[in-house]
Amino acid sequence: KGEPDGQKPVFKEGGEDEKAEEKEDVALKYWYNTVGKDAPIKGFSSCGTTMWAGVERYMWIDLTAGPISYGPHTSGDGLVSEFSVPHLDNFQVYGIQDHSAGSHPYSFVQEYLAEVVAIVGKTCDTLIEPSLHHFPVPLVKNLKLHLVHITNDPHVRTKHADAYGYIDGIPPCEPWDTIKRELGDKGRRITMQGQTLSYNRSVVQLNDCKFCLAAYAAAMRSHTSTVLRGTLKTQVHEYLDSKELHKQLLTFLNKGQLGFARDMGITGWRSGAYDEEVSYMDEWTVPVFVFDLQDENLILLDRFNQATSFPEMVVAVQTNSVAAAVDFQCTDEMVTMNPSDASRATLAALLQTVWGVAPTHEHFSGKSNKTEISYLWSTSRTPFGPFSPSTKLTFAIIDAAKRNMVYSALNASIAQVSKVMEQYAKFGKHIEQVLLPGEHLHFVRRWNVLKFKTSRTGTYLSLLNFNTALFYARSMRHDVKAIQNAVLRAGQFVHSYVGCLHDEKPSILSFLVYLFAGSSLVIMAYVLVHSLLARRRAHQFKKKL
Repeated sequence: KGEPDGQKPVFKEGGEDEKAEEKEDVALKYWYNTVGKDAPIKGFSSCGTTMWAGVERYMWIDLTAGPISYGPHTSGDGLVSEFSVPHLDNFQVYGIQDHSAGSHPYSFVQEYLAEVVAIVGKTCDTLIEPSLHHFPVPLVKNLKLHLVHITNDPHVRTKHADAYGYIDGIPPCEPWDTIKRELGDKGRRITMQGQTLSYNRSVVQLNDCKFCLAAYAAAMRSHTSTVLRGTLKTQVHEYLDSKELHKQLLTFLNKGQLGFARDMGITGWRSGAYDEEVSYMDEWTVPVFVFDLQDENLILLDRFNQATSFPEMVVAVQTNSVAAAVDFQCTDEMVTMNPSDASRATLAALLQTVWGVAPTHEHFSGKSNKTEISYLWSTSRTPFGPFSPSTKLTFAIIDAAKRNMVYSALNASIAQVSKVMEQYAKFGKHIEQVLLPGEHLHFVRRWNVLKFKTSRTGTYLSLLNFNTALFYARSMRHDVKAIQNAVLRAGQFVHSYVGCLHDEKPSILSFLVYLFAGSSLVIMAYVLVHSLLARRRAHQFKKKL
């Protein structure tokens, strides 16, 4: 899409005695729109883009396109303005012999390159080395994704799929089809070597499920606001409290006597199966609850979201409402969303829950120690954010999901070793002081192997070979266990004693002081006794005379 956009900056040329001739050209403002399979869905406003990230490992930024301004409409962080992406038109060009501005010829090049370096750094923070949504991200050997399609459509009855996920007369569910399409058959696009992923689903009639109605009613909230539509009017907006809905669903699932998990068709659910401190799980069933309502009223989660991520599940809602405007703008136009299709939001929430992938517009800053917002890459392919209509998973998202699992496995081993190494610190002893001579050599060998595997994990991570990196990270468990056993055996010869709180440890100096004091007392006693005996003998001698 293109349209004339004013004039280009004037370029000055010629010598000192020659007056530059100004030429006015009309610049063509253009940008890129998603096409083909990335075409926007009905009711979703597409924002143009000047940058792109592919499914394969490539990306590009067109520095001559745009500029496009997009971000929060009324208030908020992360606005992308015309100065967020460097353009040559924004930098003044000086001729070779022109020093009238008091700057070095072509000094704009250094300024331009500095801006390019800045945007490359932001791109690396967003795509190459993104932050984690949560930590640790467990590696699950057998991962099961179970869709619970809850609808109030009167033509739909509660049905459970068989072991292969098949339901006779299955009603369509666009979010589920999107998840299966983007993750691939058996999750081949995102799973690690030795990991399996299976899909299953259930269809539940909302009016026949008393627990679903109870959770839905408990989470219903209303918000009152005053809007200007010719005159001031009061508007009541109903929405679902995602935390309350999650609490109710989790409570029903964990109480096995209620049979809620059985009624939902979730065969693999186990109460307390998810642990925030675990980096490996043999089996994990993640339910994806999609409330597909036939109402024409707009109902969202927490007033703004179509889906929300939780540690144990994903909750989404969609209604038959018309396109709704959100508090974001692109090129001074309001951004809209389609409330009847929660595909992008559900996929994004699932990536957060299972693989710990952070939204594209969020990055944790170590300098400020907080999460920073930047929508720079939110118009490219990404299921996160309101600007892109795409559901495609780029290489950055797939790599982030796999990298997070490697990080978790590596961190688990390092944390265990650190705990072992600090075990005797509270007793004032270093680990080498308690190891027996025979165990010390074994400890050093295991320690060197551990360091080697840590180095190899980092090397293969840098080469984007995540399967081999995970192999080395997971194999560190054997060395950690051997080090733990060596330290425990050494602890058998360490004994504690009871002493006063402020007693000092014995030393050679204190020993010499005590020895000198004791010797002095002995000598003084000897001199005193000797003098008394001498006086007594002298007195007895005088009596004899």
